[in-house]
Amino acid sequence: STSPNSELRVSVWAIWNKDDHQDTQKVKLEDCLVPGNKRGNDYILCHFVGSAWLQLSALLQRNDQLVIRGFAVEEDVSGGSDHSCLIVIGRTNTERIQVTRGSHVIELTPATAPDSAMLHPLRSKPTATKKGSKAKISPTYQYTPLADLKVGLVVNFYGVVVDATLPHSSKGTDHAMSVKLLDPSILLQSQQQQQGNKTVTPVTIQLFHANMEQLPLVLFAGDILRVHRMQVSEYRGGLQPVSIRFKTAVCVVSGDADSLIDVRSTSAQFTFTSDDEHRVNELRRWRTEYFKQNTLFQSLSIADIGPRIGADVVCKVLQLVWSHPPTGQQLTLTVTDGSSRPVLVQVPPFHAQAVKRLNITVGVWLRLRNISGWSDSSGNIDMKPASSLILLPEYLLDIKPCIDRLHSPTPSSSSSSSSSSSSSTAPAVTEASTTAAVPAPIKLCSLPHPSSSQLPLTSIRSILIQETEAQRLANGQRVTIALPPPQLPSHVSAASPGTTVGNSISEAVLQTVLHETVKYKCQARVLRYHPENVEQIVKRFCDQCRRSVDLVSQDGIETSAICEGCQNTMDFTYAFQLRLDDGYDCLDTIVHGPEAERFFHGIPPCDLRVNNVTRSILKRKLETVTSPSAYIECCLNAYFVDVADVTEGVISVPVKKRRRYGLFDTVLAVE
Repeated sequence: STSPNSELRVSVWAIWNKDDHQDTQKVKLEDCLVPGNKRGNDYILCHFVGSAWLQLSALLQRNDQLVIRGFAVEEDVSGGSDHSCLIVIGRTNTERIQVTRGSHVIELTPATAPDSAMLHPLRSKPTATKKGSKAKISPTYQYTPLADLKVGLVVNFYGVVVDATLPHSSKGTDHAMSVKLLDPSILLQSQQQQQGNKTVTPVTIQLFHANMEQLPLVLFAGDILRVHRMQVSEYRGGLQPVSIRFKTAVCVVSGDADSLIDVRSTSAQFTFTSDDEHRVNELRRWRTEYFKQNTLFQSLSIADIGPRIGADVVCKVLQLVWSHPPTGQQLTLTVTDGSSRPVLVQVPPFHAQAVKRLNITVGVWLRLRNISGWSDSSGNIDMKPASSLILLPEYLLDIKPCIDRLHSPTPSSSSSSSSSSSSSTAPAVTEASTTAAVPAPIKLCSLPHPSSSQLPLTSIRSILIQETEAQRLANGQRVTIALPPPQLPSHVSAASPGTTVGNSISEAVLQTVLHETVKYKCQARVLRYHPENVEQIVKRFCDQCRRSVDLVSQDGIETSAICEGCQNTMDFTYAFQLRLDDGYDCLDTIVHGPEAERFFHGIPPCDLRVNNVTRSILKRKLETVTSPSAYIECCLNAYFVDVADVTEGVISVPVKKRRRYGLFDTVLAVE
């Protein structure tokens, strides 16, 4: 019988599924020790029903001690136990099971997350000891060298990460990732079998989990893995350890030899003893020496990559920009390996969540696997669904050729034309690698306000992608472009009410897009300024009519200082364009009014035809900022203007919207 306060103390005798009900887990329970230290000989069946309890029951093991509360009792028509009734878990939604295993206690409830291998935090259970006796300790694990793995075994082992894929969707419902491991036993076995041949075949393990966050977080080649309870299977004539659902546990340790050990585990609770620390430190020291003397990858240089599938490269991150288009997060990396100018790597949304876990920062080295160049021969790189990346430690021998190229006294790229030489000084390159043959880039601008300096750096390509979509949206066109979708304002996305990409657009959303001023920050060289005649960068401007005119008309007639529209006196103002180039794309930006005066460090506009001193100063500044060794860090405003096509004096209707870019909050620091 049962009541709301009933409590059953039992131990697990056997666990199996009923043949006729695959949605039910059947557990055979026996009484725990009864008073008088006599073992009971009573057994009862317990059925776990419902998806939550069905998954939780898979965590139970034989000899687990259970205290069950809030259970239901039903008639046992099968006669499979010593009782005419059975225990049912999952009927009342009030069940609680306390599981004791060794020196730990696990508390299971209907709200327990089934994805966690150890579930709720464990409490150490005090063990009664007699005076002078030793306290009970957790069982020790036996670890198998990787070279001794055999098909059919469930094993525990350590290994050094050589390579790893990003977590990705498997053919089923789980997420999957593979990791390649080495240890000294594999190296010794390879040397014995191949008689000095340095070709070493790592062991590849396969891991699966319904939740990507529960897969091990492998950051670097060289991370140490401790794996418990993995099934060794046969795959294509070789060995392949595969994770066991709800049983396999993995600990990952990053860091240099003898550094502080920081353990990341797939289990909420785990033990890590002094013996484990000793094993980790021994593998760290072996790994460091091995990585310094042996290459791990067969990689191409960036200069050799064309529009092909399956190329691998080792490169350094110079810049990264996150964007949030309607289809999901997207990352654009600027990377280099010294063989060519820096290139862009587009990390698409289906890899973004996995890559974000790696916490990539500027200056780290990466191994990009199974990537392809863009079809437009730009040298930029795309990641495919089968592509992957992993961080690399700086002592890795595979990185040395890249470092040598970056510090080489002569450009290593086969393209030695003047254009490619100037491109090699692209603003994103912050290497001390720029050499005597290529002058070091000089930053000539500053951003006086903190709000501007805190804007994220954005490549010109990313700006153009985003603004192309905004312009198409403003003109009522389908928002579909070949490159990945751009970032719209957070309140103007595909999920916004009334917004349907490629179909109808609500008036409220359209007005928001039309009046939205988007701010960017970028680094780029200034290729040229327009007009080229410095005297023409100053115009007359009417503040009331918002109209500007040249000081001299195209017919050579001097323009009146009186506005034809409002009859007010027009003032002098700067108005010119700068063409920006970040090494990949170009963009024209307007420098006008007070922002132009700020750009020239407060020099007021005047008639440069008669003011020779000011003209000479401004000309020297513009010539300096357009020199090949200079670049600027600047802020840009993107805004809409109305543009009408004029044919034979007739203005076309409707008027089209065009995106323009204006320089703001940027000071040219040139004397």
